[in-house]
Amino acid sequence: MSRVAWLAIALAAAGCAESNSATVVEIPPPAQADVPAPVVAAPPPAAREAAPGLVGEWRGSYECAQGATNLALHVTRVSPEVAAVFEFSHEGSGASGAYELRGQLGAAGEVSLVPTRWLDRPPGYVMVGMRGTVSGDVFRGTITEPSCRGFQVRRVR
Repeated sequence: MSRVAWLAIALAAAGCAESNSATVVEIPPPAQADVPAPVVAAPPPAAREAAPGLVGEWRGSYECAQGATNLALHVTRVSPEVAAVFEFSHEGSGASGAYELRGQLGAAGEVSLVPTRWLDRPPGYVMVGMRGTVSGDVFRGTITEPSCRGFQVRRVR
């Protein structure tokens, strides 16, 4: 809290907030140790074991209304949340694009990702989320859009 805010609180408590003859009392802000640090939940133990294997580049495909579509999933961070880029290209239409995903790593390698913002949006496409499981060098599951089915990607780096 700023010095001005502490001063206003002190004046109001003394009943002089509206008086022109108020005595100014400076109260220092609380020590830094009095402010609790933000709490970030740690992933469960099984997720921490799977976490190092998730960061990297994954390639494969997914199935949606437009048909089979190439997918490159770039996982950049796992803790405290998963951060990734979903890059796709559809050979039949020539459409391609990319967007960011954020999500959580659960027990036993379960991953849930939701789209956050477009990086490169082709006309007529929507961002989709993913939910699946990592097992070794394979990440597979479902795309969380009603017109879509599953995905499967393999680690390439």
